[in-house]
Amino acid sequence: MNKSVTSQTRTLRRVSENGDIWYRHALVFAFAAVFLYFLHFRGGVFFWRLSQQEGGTWFDEAFFTLQGEVIYRDFFEQNTPGIVYVNAFFLWLLGVTTTAVGVAVVVIGVVCALAVFAVSAVVLSGYWRYVPPAIFVGMTYPSYTVGSYKWPTIILCLVGILAVIETRSRLRCAVCGIAHGGAMLCTQDFGVGATLGMAVALWLLRGQVPAAGIVVTEALITQSLETLTPGPSVSSVAAAKLGDGVIAFAAIRAPMGLSQAIVFEWRHEDHEERIVAEIHGGRENGFRTYARKRIFPLNSQGRWTVDILTPQRQLLQRLRFDVEASPGS
Repeated sequence: MNKSVTSQTRTLRRVSENGDIWYRHALVFAFAAVFLYFLHFRGGVFFWRLSQQEGGTWFDEAFFTLQGEVIYRDFFEQNTPGIVYVNAFFLWLLGVTTTAVGVAVVVIGVVCALAVFAVSAVVLSGYWRYVPPAIFVGMTYPSYTVGSYKWPTIILCLVGILAVIETRSRLRCAVCGIAHGGAMLCTQDFGVGATLGMAVALWLLRGQVPAAGIVVTEALITQSLETLTPGPSVSSVAAAKLGDGVIAFAAIRAPMGLSQAIVFEWRHEDHEERIVAEIHGGRENGFRTYARKRIFPLNSQGRWTVDILTPQRQLLQRLRFDVEASPGS
């Protein structure tokens, strides 16, 4: 009975968290789609703003590609043909019309905005996470050449960053590499630079790729815990409630017979604290453990990060929460 209730509680918690995430992305999607549509369409007709020297060229090449022609490329060609095939896909799907071109411009801009928001949601808190996508949609995308090869390159680079920004594993590193490889299919300089930069970053962070066999099955921030069953997940805590304690909970699956220390590293600006716990392997749903923090510095407001690490500082999971000012303070 207890296991059934625990499972249902965990499922409801995940549904609530996923619903909140989808709501935020839907909000950004709606704003970007509406703004870019009214920017590029007049009375349902696409308002041509493409540069003939850049954006228009890639649609011309996409048209000729659909006709079976081979676009000339030589060794010194800086722009690889990725953008041509992206544009050709829209022309093939919607027909060779100006409306298809306009839809491609809007869709690529919206996807870019969603990718920017996905990254900003990880590194920023509160309403600040909406600022980067708003600046991108309102200023960056309209002011630069739409239809450019740079936009799909940026999308793929951001996807590669998202794959490893919070949790690094061998699979996520592979996804990152594939995404940045795709970026090089759109432009050599940008794609190669991003790929080399990410390769260096992953090499420097290689110690944070978790050891094989150790998997976090559940992790969350909460303020209540009863018989190793966590209470509701929280993303923010009022400063006045810090005295009640903040709990970083984790269920970690490990091989049978393994006993290992696990480190909960709490960080906020210059403050850092490490709380050590121990796990034992062999449990299918993971060994449950937690770290409770009750003592906080005077200036605690802002974003907190809790890294769940092995003793060798291999990152297993990263949790975040915000400490907000109490009402009336």
